Amino acid sequence: MTASGGQGVWNTYSTTYTTGSNQFSLDLVLTVISNWAVGNDFGIDDITFSGTVNLRDTVQLNVTPLPVVDLGPDQTVCAGDVVTLDATLPGATYLWDNGSTAATRNVSAAGNYSVTVTANGCSNSDAVNINYTPLPVVNLGPDVTLCAGEQVVLNAATAGATCGITEARTLQGAYPQQAPIVWPLP
Repeated sequence: MTASGGQGVWNTYSTTYTTGSNQFSLDLVLTVISNWAVGNDFGIDDITFSGTVNLRDTVQLNVTPLPVVDLGPDQTVCAGDVVTLDATLPGATYLWDNGSTAATRNVSAAGNYSVTVTANGCSNSDAVNINYTPLPVVNLGPDVTLCAGEQVVLNAATAGATCGITEARTLQGAYPQQAPIVWPLP
């Protein structure tokens, strides 16, 4: 930096210097060269160094997707049915709400069931609600013995149920023949 000024006058000089890549220091030399016949005396007041440090780095960011966990929709099943919940993913670990660490879980009671699946360092969860409907009670009355040509009316009416009929291939007894079997539909 070269500056010019008058004798006995305070002058303000500023400059900006940008360092090169990987340069962390700067040597600065002040030299007074005077054309006046009074020597090379000078005064320095309030030397301020300020800097703005701009650092830059590059990083590769890999985003690992969350594991897809799907226990399916909430279910209502018949009492006595066993529901298998399956959270299987290749290379994953599992933690069910009951502490189990298996990929699948068999349930036979109503409740809300959840699992957390961890794969490639990422975790995701799902839950499903299982409800059980009691089996309908069907009472066709006492056993009946019929003679050939006789008829009987069977009433399988159950509140809230529909009925279907299927035919048996044989009936036990002296005269095997096809006869209907009635059952309630859930």
